[in-house]
Amino acid sequence: MSIFCSAKKTCAPHLLMMLTVGFSCLAQALDFSVEREDNVEESIDYIYYEIEDPALTGQSLKQSLDAATPVVKAGVKRHGENRWLIRWQSTTQQQESSCKVTDVSVTLNATVLLPELSASEPEIQSTFNDYVAALQEYLLLHYVVALQAANKIELAILNLPPASDCKVLEQQADEKARAIVKEHREKGQSLDAMTDYGVKQGVVLEGTN
Repeated sequence: MSIFCSAKKTCAPHLLMMLTVGFSCLAQALDFSVEREDNVEESIDYIYYEIEDPALTGQSLKQSLDAATPVVKAGVKRHGENRWLIRWQSTTQQQESSCKVTDVSVTLNATVLLPELSASEPEIQSTFNDYVAALQEYLLLHYVVALQAANKIELAILNLPPASDCKVLEQQADEKARAIVKEHREKGQSLDAMTDYGVKQGVVLEGTN
């Protein structure tokens, strides 16, 4: 039985640099450049599920992970996941016959699910630690996709031309933001497809297929 816990962490200042250096070719292929804005509030919440010690169950490390993970995508068990949600709010001002956007706030909240293990055998623990480190780095690429979306939303709404009234402008802002979210959800799917969920980037258990 998996036991979940969580701990909120703010993003490291050099997170984007670390990720794009580690996966430079992939980052270029998917255009992970981010034009950052001050009004984007971002956070990551890490949630962990426990796996049983393979040395005690007689299972392989992969079998133990497969048995414990709650993540199944397209019928395949995955050992981690990144979920993100973006909220936005625009401030508008009516001026005579037109309305314009005066301010935008965007909030990005992400949850990264990872396994944790306290193994009795150092070799198993070392293999697990290396695997989870690679998995975490890969899942954080999805966070970069989300951060890119959040910044695009702010810029897109701020650059909307004035509209006839504020209700029309707010509707345009929402439509623009939803389109950007959809675009980056699809980019995340492309990331998984291109890398076989990170396998091609090294997210593999040593000694397993």
